[in-house]
Amino acid sequence: MKKALSITMALSLALSGGLLSFADTTKVTVEKVSSTVTVIGTEKVTLTNEEVNKILGIDSDDEKEDVQKRDDEDIFGDKGNDDNDVDDDSDKDDDDKKKEKKVKEDKEDKERKEKFNTERENKKKEKELEKQLKELEKSDDKKYQKEIQKLRKEIQGLKKDALEIRKELKKKMRGYYTEQEIKDIQELRAELESTLEEVKALDVDSIISNSAVFKFDLPPVIKSGRTLIPVRAITEGFGAKVQWVGEENKVVITKDDTTIELWINVQEVAVNGEKVVLDTNPEIISSRTFVPLRFIAETLNLTVEWNEEDETIELIDEKVIAVPEETEAETAETQEETTETTTAAE
Repeated sequence: MKKALSITMALSLALSGGLLSFADTTKVTVEKVSSTVTVIGTEKVTLTNEEVNKILGIDSDDEKEDVQKRDDEDIFGDKGNDDNDVDDDSDKDDDDKKKEKKVKEDKEDKERKEKFNTERENKKKEKELEKQLKELEKSDDKKYQKEIQKLRKEIQGLKKDALEIRKELKKKMRGYYTEQEIKDIQELRAELESTLEEVKALDVDSIISNSAVFKFDLPPVIKSGRTLIPVRAITEGFGAKVQWVGEENKVVITKDDTTIELWINVQEVAVNGEKVVLDTNPEIISSRTFVPLRFIAETLNLTVEWNEEDETIELIDEKVIAVPEETEAETAETQEETTETTTAAE
């Protein structure tokens, strides 16, 4: 029994290749040499592989299989052929997921542009009708009353439709935030309004665009009638680069061939080296640089529109136009016809 116990302990040590002391009296050192295990200590026992396998309950066939598996791994890399097939499948799954994500993003981008286009068309029509309404309202002739009522009703319908579209767009914008992010920003919003005078903080989805998706870590604010935004979120959303020059307290925004330089708490800025005086100045709020929204947007060739009904600011890139599927099909058909005509002429 004592010998069996010594062998078991020795074998355990052989597997770990270590040194163990028992109550400061017995030391057992294990060495594994070739196909035998030699135990040096109070007793010296030499075990063959078969004896070791017998104690551990391992069949010799199993051991051969393990050796063959290790040989396969040496040939095929970290894993055998089967495992490589799994890796290939995993890579393929990753590629498929990336493609699915890209397709989804493209679809959402197209839907957003189409909704913006619809809302913009509604606004144009609304302005035309309002112009007609003003002309008719100048007259006291009762014969225009029915037409005036009709115009008012149509204008209200267009306003309602535009409001619903913006509601959908804002909902999509909030979808880019986690629930915790929304909660944290709401707390910051309340803190800003309670600690800063003449400041009204806006919701994170209060700024929407037809050409960009962006996220705020601090909400935009309205101060003294001017909207200020965290510079990095909005500019990087539109593909601009932002640089902070600490020694000058300066922010540099670069996009294409436009460079904007702004100094904290200074109303004078520079656009491509030319000085411009703003009606408000950039400032630091909660350790973030806030800049005037309208100035930045318009300098980057964006149209800014304020919707008082739902306190939404739209940043529109007039060059971004969604092409309906019907139009795309017509364009492809036209191109095909042109090609056929050219070929026939040749």
